[in-house]
Amino acid sequence: MPYIFNTRVLPQPRPAPSPTPGHPFMHGSSGNYRNTAISNRNAYLIDTQGKSFEELRTLCLSHDVLFEDPDFPAHNNSIYFSQNAPMQFQWMRPKDICENPQFIINGATRTDIRQGDLGDCWVLAAIACMTMNEELLARVIPAGQSFEENYAGIFHFQFWRFGEWVDVVVDDRLPTFNNQLVFVQSAERNEFWSALLEKAYAKVHGSYEALKGGNTTEAMEDFTGGVTEYFEMKNPPKDLYKIMVKATSRRSLMGCSIDDGMCWRCGVPAPDSIGLVRSKCDSCCDEEDHEHEGEHEGEHEGEHEGEHEGEQDHSHLHPPTQASGGSPLARGFPRTPFSALPDPFSPGPGASSAQGGDIKFDFPDGGGGGRNLTRDSSVSGPITPKIAMLTHAESRTPMGLVRNHAYSITGLDEVKHRSKIVQLVRLRNPWGHVEWIGPWSDASKEWNEITPSEKQRLQLISAEDGEFWISFQDFCRNFTKLEICNLSPDALADDRTNKWTVSVSEGRWVRGCSAGGCRNYPDTFWTNPQYRLQLYDEDDDPDDNELLCSFIVALMQKNRRKERRQGSTMLTIGFAIYEVTEELRGSREHLPKDFFLYNASRARCNSYINLREVTERFRLPPGEYVIVPSTFEAHQEGEFLLRVFAEKHNVSEEMDDIIGVVGGKKKKKSKKKKNKPIVFISDRTKKGQQQPESPDESEPEDGNEESNKLAEPENPKEPDLTPEDKQFKTIFKQLAGDDMEVGAADLHNILNKVITKHKDLKTSGFSLESCRTMVALMDTDLSGKLGYNDFKYLWDKLKFWQQIFRKYDSDKSGSMTSYEMRLAINEAGYQLNNQLYQIITLRHADENLNIGFDNFIACLIRLEAMFRAFKAFDKDGDGIIRLNVLEWLQLTMYA
Repeated sequence: MPYIFNTRVLPQPRPAPSPTPGHPFMHGSSGNYRNTAISNRNAYLIDTQGKSFEELRTLCLSHDVLFEDPDFPAHNNSIYFSQNAPMQFQWMRPKDICENPQFIINGATRTDIRQGDLGDCWVLAAIACMTMNEELLARVIPAGQSFEENYAGIFHFQFWRFGEWVDVVVDDRLPTFNNQLVFVQSAERNEFWSALLEKAYAKVHGSYEALKGGNTTEAMEDFTGGVTEYFEMKNPPKDLYKIMVKATSRRSLMGCSIDDGMCWRCGVPAPDSIGLVRSKCDSCCDEEDHEHEGEHEGEHEGEHEGEHEGEQDHSHLHPPTQASGGSPLARGFPRTPFSALPDPFSPGPGASSAQGGDIKFDFPDGGGGGRNLTRDSSVSGPITPKIAMLTHAESRTPMGLVRNHAYSITGLDEVKHRSKIVQLVRLRNPWGHVEWIGPWSDASKEWNEITPSEKQRLQLISAEDGEFWISFQDFCRNFTKLEICNLSPDALADDRTNKWTVSVSEGRWVRGCSAGGCRNYPDTFWTNPQYRLQLYDEDDDPDDNELLCSFIVALMQKNRRKERRQGSTMLTIGFAIYEVTEELRGSREHLPKDFFLYNASRARCNSYINLREVTERFRLPPGEYVIVPSTFEAHQEGEFLLRVFAEKHNVSEEMDDIIGVVGGKKKKKSKKKKNKPIVFISDRTKKGQQQPESPDESEPEDGNEESNKLAEPENPKEPDLTPEDKQFKTIFKQLAGDDMEVGAADLHNILNKVITKHKDLKTSGFSLESCRTMVALMDTDLSGKLGYNDFKYLWDKLKFWQQIFRKYDSDKSGSMTSYEMRLAINEAGYQLNNQLYQIITLRHADENLNIGFDNFIACLIRLEAMFRAFKAFDKDGDGIIRLNVLEWLQLTMYA
């Protein structure tokens, strides 16, 4: 069941209402008022939390009130997030705007959409495509809504949001000026489904302003749950028209645009204004700036996936409107300054543009690897950045097309003209006017040579409605980007439609733990989340003799547009695919650093780019692979959704380590003598049991035993003391005194006298609290002190741990990075999963993600204590423990 999606946009402070006893509303809010930015003080706001649309509507009807949405109030904050409103908008209900308002008149069609004064042509182009599919439309716009029967001022729409369908409720108050809708409107003045749908989509993202500038693919996927492929018209596949026809048969959504390349520094058009452009133009750059530019242009010639362009934003150009149909802002009052807003999704460091754009990072030839990663034979150098076309103000071409603007593709067909077959593409401008004026346009001479029956079949309408035909040849010549949104398996119930199977995984990049960056960072790349992909069956294509599996990988970052209010921008993201080597097949554990140093990627996305989603199509043999999604730069945090679409069955799941204790440095097993098992402190007694000096002196008896199965302790006889042990025991007697025990204060004094002599550790010593934790860890009789055996065991542990610390403090800075901490913990004998590494990073790393010696020791002591406690409570060894309150408090308060 869909649930109510709550964006929690807080309303402005207002006097608290005084509800009538026994009723959740104040009577008297007849709904006949004209609501402005100031809410009606007689209306009681409904708590929408946990309530469905039906429940809310029934509640309103039962109390004879009109719904007012507390989560998306009729206030300027719902329009702007980066500035104050330049004027006072009036929020009006449709019945106050016109007579006889209707939700939908004669069906929802693409001609019902006319763009207002908001740069969301990318949304409207997707809506126009969606109206051509009744099943999709019915899912996004549920039935049973009108301004007559059961009208309560509340409407709802459904959107696909990162793996699930959500139900979004809104009231029907719309922003107006001079009694005209400010944003999208229908060709019929009294039809409001498109305006309310736009409002619901704005609510999902937090404000109307958040919809300024975007890619059609975002909205297409939010309306269908599908996955989008990109085709660059500069190097299209030879069978592109066939691909488009097949997409139509599969009822996919299609859009296109003309992206104009501009110099990010001065705004001057770069030499390659159509197609990939250089990052700067000659007018503002010296020769040195251009030294490496364009090195990789064309290196993927013949490949059509992955060259993504910038977002469309039409707010800088509003063409002349019809007397009855255009934006009210073009008919007698100043434009809302959305055009003056800085684009939060600008390229960021290294590139800037008044309107924003996309940075792409293309791989060099070969498998791609990291900086200085010469062991990967496929690597010729680090991943190098290349800036794609940066969006600029919309502008008309001499042939009537609009640059930096999204179009819907609403049809494909062929017609016989002068004994030749001409392939045609039908497009629609979401403005509702401004059309192509070249061959096959509404009034072109080519139509005079076509029979009336052909004109009727092609639904030719000579009207300025924004829809027009263009030849496929002119389409490829004038447009730069094609987007095709393939429907997901649950998008349609029509069995005749060829659909995809899909597997979905969610993940996070966490700074200092799993945000390892791309392969330019070999020391941290391996820490990124990893997902195992198993391809079982090859394609059924009878014309293809290769035993390959077709699949699409789609990596989507989550909530970045909604978080514009907090200053978030789109991260630059991408992914690589590695084939799992034979010895690692079947393992679900996180692949180590060495795997990526010595193995080339089998496939990868064509570009790292700052779009919401990066998508690529692949064909690989059946087998086991690992997908590694990442940001381009290391240490960048974000959430993501990873989807794998395939024509046949596939399995995708996250790889993560099993929590447990391992033997540290593994040694070759001796046939004569088995290695000692791991011994936990809780298994020791005060009877003189001798413990292994460090974890690398012991490992599980059976090397194939799962790492989380804890070995049973040995009970060896006390061995003869070595001269070194005798000397250590003598010293301990001198330090401990007559009772032969040391407390936390004694331990603090002893350790700091020793540790401060090691200047390379660059530590001021252990805190008294750390020493108390150490005592609690080793205190087997709850005396609060350590005897000789306990102290000796702790001393050996510390010696072993400081050796590990020195190994990973390679630069002798007195600290290691949080990524190196992961390796150090493994070498100390502990195997943790990603979630625990994130906790360790948050608890022990500083703001620069560095961990000093004292924090390193404190972390290992706590790990040892927690494993000891769990082992003590896990009596049957099944990995599950049950604690009462006393046991829980004893565990947490002392350990």
